[in-house]
Amino acid sequence: MIKHTPFTVDIFETTYEPFNQEVTVDFCKMVSKSKPGRTLSNNNGYQSDDDLHYYKQMRKFFIWLTQSSKEAFHGYGFNPKAVEIQSSWFNINHGLNSHNQVHIHDGIVSGVFFVSAPEGSGKLRLINNGMNQLWQGHLNAEQENSNNSYSIFINPVPGKCYFWPSYLMHSVDCNTKDVERISISFNLSLPFSRDDIQSRSKCFNIDGSCVLYV
Repeated sequence: MIKHTPFTVDIFETTYEPFNQEVTVDFCKMVSKSKPGRTLSNNNGYQSDDDLHYYKQMRKFFIWLTQSSKEAFHGYGFNPKAVEIQSSWFNINHGLNSHNQVHIHDGIVSGVFFVSAPEGSGKLRLINNGMNQLWQGHLNAEQENSNNSYSIFINPVPGKCYFWPSYLMHSVDCNTKDVERISISFNLSLPFSRDDIQSRSKCFNIDGSCVLYV
């Protein structure tokens, strides 16, 4: 019998080697004390505005992020010369009740970078968009695989970064301990013409050089 696999979703993982956790945590806490948070998919906790990539303190990180996203874009069928950061923000989920409901993002490639994740921090749940939990085989299969799984979990590890296609539904579970979980989320897209690049203020060339970065 010939097996065909028409639908798959690749998740890309990498590590930010020059990551300074203490400095990044202090920066996130400073912003959270100086600006009110917003509420979207997050319940309790703090979510910043989606302009994190405008802060000069985060410039080095976002240059690395756009360069690192190249493999993910290639995996999803794109060959980028420059990457646009559409939006980026951080979440501080503290205590036992902070979590993020199921949602999707704008853009082409989205993802998360884990800043702080003490033991007991909520896991990231990535959901199989093609899976219907009303399917009779759900939870009855003898072996779990990509054909019968509704979701997978990723344990947050500081310094780790994950990329996925922006259409993928996902959520964040509640912390199981009274801890503070900090993460950075982002949406990436592509400027599809030279004029488009020149009209943007938050693009990076893949070689790391800036394109009108504010």
